[in-house]
Amino acid sequence: SKAEGKKWVWKGATCLDPDERLCLVNLSDGGEDAVTLREFDLQAGKFVEGGFVLSKSKQNEAWADKDTVYVSRDWGAGTMTASGYPFVVKALKRGQSIESAVEVFRGAAADQVGSAPFTLSDGSGNRASFIYRGTTFFENETYLLTPEGAKRVPLPGKAQISGMVDGHVIVTTSEDWVVGNTKVPAGAVATVTLKDIQDGGPLSPTVIFAPNARQSVSGVGTTKSRLIVSILDNVRGRALVFAPGAKGWTSTPLKLQDNVAVSISGTSERSDRAFVRSE
Repeated sequence: SKAEGKKWVWKGATCLDPDERLCLVNLSDGGEDAVTLREFDLQAGKFVEGGFVLSKSKQNEAWADKDTVYVSRDWGAGTMTASGYPFVVKALKRGQSIESAVEVFRGAAADQVGSAPFTLSDGSGNRASFIYRGTTFFENETYLLTPEGAKRVPLPGKAQISGMVDGHVIVTTSEDWVVGNTKVPAGAVATVTLKDIQDGGPLSPTVIFAPNARQSVSGVGTTKSRLIVSILDNVRGRALVFAPGAKGWTSTPLKLQDNVAVSISGTSERSDRAFVRSE
């Protein structure tokens, strides 16, 4: 913006599902890590007048609904870790001053990384908001945001939530995860139901894909009703499409040329189309 004397650099955007019309755009002054958040209307092609605007900070955001966003940022003294990441998450309502935002989660200043909100939704209308808390550079905790407060999800320290399809929450893990008689091996992709998470009881994971000695998972993506997993198979890129059904998950290989590197560039819950890049 010449008027503001800034050279804005695009740092990504978080769009509100399922319409994907309103987006919180991350703008960096010259490419620095701190960003300014501004609400943009993709259909109108302009910033929303009177919309969400959050001043420059290292920050992470997620839509709770059309009129509420969750934000972790520098809220003032004592809200950043020693590594320089925010660990306090607050809810901000449309039209509300940033000083009036309400705290919904607090990590700890001793955390090596920080805390960030994220929201999952799928093509079946399921929706839930979570907190990712990076306690170390290698381990994390996950919390479900509820009207009664944030509740810990019983996942291993080296597991992460990676999406949701038809009420099945996708989990990737880099350590063995044993629940009862079920073992999810390190490097696998598994699912647990959103209902089990919301009920607060024990989770019952289902293994969707477990790599063999020559395979590794390189990425996952979710569409309206499918899960896409990109893998390296004997150093060759592959992509598998998984679909939930009454008798469990079915798998179909994505037809790509051989000897390529495969990555998932973008997906949307509005359709079963995905952008998959092969090199």
